[in-house]
Amino acid sequence: MTGTSYGEEVSFTTPSYLSGNGTELSPYEISSLSDLQYLSEHSDLWASGTYFIQTANIDASATSTWNPDGSRGYYGFSPIGNGSAYFRGNYDGQGYTISNLYINRTGTYYCGLFGYANGGTLSNIILSAINFSCMRYAGALAGNASSIDITNCTSSGSLTGNNRYTGGLIGYMSSGTVYNCSSSCSVTITTSYGYYSGGLLGYIYGSDISQSFSSGNVSSASTKNGGLIGYANGTSNTLQNCYSKSNVTKTGGADTQTGAFIGYSTGANVDNCYCTGSVNFPDASATSDRGFIGSKTAGTTSNNFFDVGVSNQTTGNGATAKSTSDMKDPQTFADAGWELGTIWGMKSDYNDGYPNLDGENGSYGTNTWTGTVSSVWENPSNWDQAEVPNATQNTVIASSANNPLIGNGIGASTNKLTINNGATLTVADGGSLITSSTITNNGGINIQRTVSESAWHLISVPNNSTTTQLFTGDYLQTWSESAGEWSDIIPTTDPMVTAKGYSLWAMPEVETTYTFEGTPNTGDKSISITCNDNGSNDGANLLGNPYPSSIDWDRMRLDYGAVYYWNGTAYVSWNDGGSGSQYVAPMQGFFVVTNQNETFSLSNSKRSHEGAASFYKESNQKDANNSLILAASGNDYSDKLYITLDESGTRQYDKRTDAYKFLSSSPDIAQLYTYGGDDILSIDHRPPCSEIQLGFMSLNSGQYSIRLEEAFDFTSVVLWDTKFDIKTDLMSHVYSFNYIDNEDDKRFKIVLGTTGIEEESMDDTFVFLQCNIIIIQSERPAQRITLTDIAGKTLGVWDNTENIPAPSTTGVYLVTVETNQNRITKKIIVK
Repeated sequence: MTGTSYGEEVSFTTPSYLSGNGTELSPYEISSLSDLQYLSEHSDLWASGTYFIQTANIDASATSTWNPDGSRGYYGFSPIGNGSAYFRGNYDGQGYTISNLYINRTGTYYCGLFGYANGGTLSNIILSAINFSCMRYAGALAGNASSIDITNCTSSGSLTGNNRYTGGLIGYMSSGTVYNCSSSCSVTITTSYGYYSGGLLGYIYGSDISQSFSSGNVSSASTKNGGLIGYANGTSNTLQNCYSKSNVTKTGGADTQTGAFIGYSTGANVDNCYCTGSVNFPDASATSDRGFIGSKTAGTTSNNFFDVGVSNQTTGNGATAKSTSDMKDPQTFADAGWELGTIWGMKSDYNDGYPNLDGENGSYGTNTWTGTVSSVWENPSNWDQAEVPNATQNTVIASSANNPLIGNGIGASTNKLTINNGATLTVADGGSLITSSTITNNGGINIQRTVSESAWHLISVPNNSTTTQLFTGDYLQTWSESAGEWSDIIPTTDPMVTAKGYSLWAMPEVETTYTFEGTPNTGDKSISITCNDNGSNDGANLLGNPYPSSIDWDRMRLDYGAVYYWNGTAYVSWNDGGSGSQYVAPMQGFFVVTNQNETFSLSNSKRSHEGAASFYKESNQKDANNSLILAASGNDYSDKLYITLDESGTRQYDKRTDAYKFLSSSPDIAQLYTYGGDDILSIDHRPPCSEIQLGFMSLNSGQYSIRLEEAFDFTSVVLWDTKFDIKTDLMSHVYSFNYIDNEDDKRFKIVLGTTGIEEESMDDTFVFLQCNIIIIQSERPAQRITLTDIAGKTLGVWDNTENIPAPSTTGVYLVTVETNQNRITKKIIVK
């Protein structure tokens, strides 16, 4: 902290920049108190469309001595957003905690972690042990929240206000939504003009509140106070599936606009809600009508209840009085049509036996495996809660007659996971498991992966307990970026490295299933990646998915560029499109290319259940404006090239959008690419142009073809064979050609737009099918005719003839006719 006189705001030593670039795919990362302070001091980061994620727990105790107030006290933290500069961005706390945050600004409007948030989203934020003293618009999360979506947020601590709009989570909200949020903050109003105070929200207008609750006490010397909401103004407010356990005390005398759930409502629509808090006045005679809504002038209410036994009230506007025993009886709520087992749950040992909401910030309680019916994870009858666990629940796998199995295509999510002694959890090949918190393994956890025979596979391990001994009898290799070469591993008891990739050839000549035993990885994982001058493949690092779930590369590509896979024959890539997969499957090895030594980092926020069932997934190209896909074929293999013309593109390699071409050593296959400066590319985003130099090569001479698979927004796509000066309209023809090993790889160009094609090259030859004979009619004698299938495999070659036998199998075939002046390829269909 730098020195200052009392009364000045202090700027602390902060990072010169935050990790990330503020986009949805690469948000700014808040990992420390310094980062949080940096955000609060830089209003230029608060703009609409900016994204932030919190990546660690933050202890904000130091804020209690920040910014002296001139009276030997401290103002503390400066809220993010204010009346002149709103926070309009998107902040995802990812379930991490900000604890002990201190704010003492009794003469200032807009007090909270976010002072004034307008637009955007706030999600997964946990505020613990706050200590706020504020003036108007005060809330632990936000003082003022307008036109904003707030989900999965919670607060605890104390909050004192001396003016209007004070709430345990949000002070003032208009035109917003609150979902799955809670507050246990104590709320205290010290003045008689401090209207609108609530355990969760002080004031709402035109907002939707659902599946949220409050439990902190509310004490006020003023009016319009409620356990959940102080004032719900207008008929466009809705409250569904909410509850309050907050006790409400009016210190300034009896008040008709104070209630256990809502203090004052002028039209809110309230359904399936309840409260169990007491309402207390200095005048003990005020014992009726405040048990739910203190004062209600309009709006609808249905299926709402309050506990008459603890409320100090005999009646309540908009709700039915029930005894404590009735409030703890599931039949009370089942008869009212509440969704027990989905939105609501009831357990005698949780929430004092009252109904609880599914997903109360991970505190819903424990869902325990019973295995009563089968081993099927997704069967609700196998769980003591009669429902399958979700990401907000804690899950216990107890010893049972049937151990649970997460099968192929099943995505299982949980908060904490505990495996009891004698129990075993198995994740089958193609299954997926995501745990958002800790794993306690006192039994067994097995993760399975099946690989095909007679092929190299890039693999990784999903835990830190697997050794190379698992692959005894197989061929196992590791890749050295610095040397640019592979080396064999002799299986021993050496541990396999988390997030590192390996190459595996399974020796059994059959499909093999490997079982990885031990506690699977979860949370943050990282590994160093390097860039050295090795003569070729500089910066190519072999990594591996360390999780028993997929990685969504759409959340990684802006930081690390393209992802590269080996498909058994050649390398394929993905970077917002391509032949590879957006989702890196569990135990999948892959390459990334870097131009510097850095750290490759992963977190739970990058994980997904998508794509887990495929060890390698086919093309996931996104349709884009001004884009095309070319395919070069030969010997039953097709190699694809992705090109997009974009004003923001570059002619050089761009990590954000492009992918290098990794050349394969497999013989007889076609390999197609473009040039980005000196680099060869498999995915190429470049500025608009009419001509693009292609690269083509194969390790063997032979017959190959190039075709257009897809094109968007082009009037013509012409392939120019510069060796023979032949131009072919790829929109209607496939071009077949002979290739000689080691010839110039820059033989072909693509010409785009309206470039013309000589009419004689396209229209003077006719090919058609008649009586199982392919007839060729041309103004020039056909010197050579080649028949191939659609994948480029040669089926026959004939010299100096006008007809050839048609294939006996139905399908699409290509007939290439060579004359003394040109070469033309026509398509025929055999039915």
